Amino acid sequence: MNAINALLIPAFYFVAGLIMGKMINHLSQYLPHLITENGHEAPPGASVQHSVLKLEYCACHPPVHWCDYLPVVSWLMLKGRCRACQAPIVAGYLWVELVCGMLLVCLALLFPLNITPALAVYSGFLLTLSLIDARTYLLPDTLTLPLLWLGLLFNSVSGNVSLADAVYGAVAGYMILWSLYWFFRLASGREGLGYGDFKLLAALGAWNGWQMLPQITLLAAASGLLWAGLVRWKKGEWVSVLPFGPPLAAAGWLTLLVQWYVVR
Repeated sequence: MNAINALLIPAFYFVAGLIMGKMINHLSQYLPHLITENGHEAPPGASVQHSVLKLEYCACHPPVHWCDYLPVVSWLMLKGRCRACQAPIVAGYLWVELVCGMLLVCLALLFPLNITPALAVYSGFLLTLSLIDARTYLLPDTLTLPLLWLGLLFNSVSGNVSLADAVYGAVAGYMILWSLYWFFRLASGREGLGYGDFKLLAALGAWNGWQMLPQITLLAAASGLLWAGLVRWKKGEWVSVLPFGPPLAAAGWLTLLVQWYVVR
């Protein structure tokens, strides 16, 4: 029985990860389109439903077949090309699904099974936000706010940090970047951060507790500088704007996993 479980559990999480990757691909593609020109968002429920059901992968809007809902298999069946116009489908879609599948297997093998679903949800939200921010410089409330509330719920059940520390983390996370935003804006007359960054760090504070915020902020800043340096090296010039969401998400993700895997 143990041998069977040793095979079934990773297989289950691999398939679940592929499905999660499929959802991430479409959420990251369609949620930005639902934000209007003045910066407001459509109702959260409508946003998610539209993004998941409208499985388009090409600008020609090909008809949706049942196989398009199958992660990895759909890309392989189409041989990486649009069914209608034969234009290449971005290989990144395939890689996101495969990476999510392997990620959930690793989480299931390295962490207690009672905590793995929560870590999978945390990872899925952060990956989706990172992809959206990297492409569009947006961090939709549709994702950041539920992530914050889920962090409070997670700590009320798991005991990773006390609920009070999680609440303090959410408040402090928002205020840290809000303060930096206004300091930089008053000093330079420019905006150095977006409001979505405030909410993302608030969500990370809700998951990790206020004690981890200095570590998350420093890791995010260091990785952001490294990213800027790599872009400078590749393009030969400094880029004036880089999204801060991916470095924040990576720092928050790594911090929570280290808390569970190393400290515990």
